[in-house]
Amino acid sequence: MRFLITEDVDDFDPRDLDAAGASAVTADLFMSHQWTEDAYRNGIELLATTAKSTPERIHQALERLHPHLTTAFDDLYPEITPDALAHAAPAVEYRGRHRLPPASH
Repeated sequence: MRFLITEDVDDFDPRDLDAAGASAVTADLFMSHQWTEDAYRNGIELLATTAKSTPERIHQALERLHPHLTTAFDDLYPEITPDALAHAAPAVEYRGRHRLPPASH
């Protein structure tokens, strides 16, 4: 399976994706299916250390741009209330024949 990670999924014609043997998916949706709980926690802790912040604050900040990803791991930070989204989700978040593998967390 090949995935093209893009915020402009609707720019790709399904016939072109089929010909390339690929599917197009937003980064947010792709990450929400690929990351494990340990990978997310480790990434958040690294970002928090680098940004001199807390894991909770980094998780909350990411929710504005990656709601699928952070929702998948909200149980790690139950005290956090989501901020408003920074922008509307793309109208099309996935296109192609390949199914995303089940979430691995």
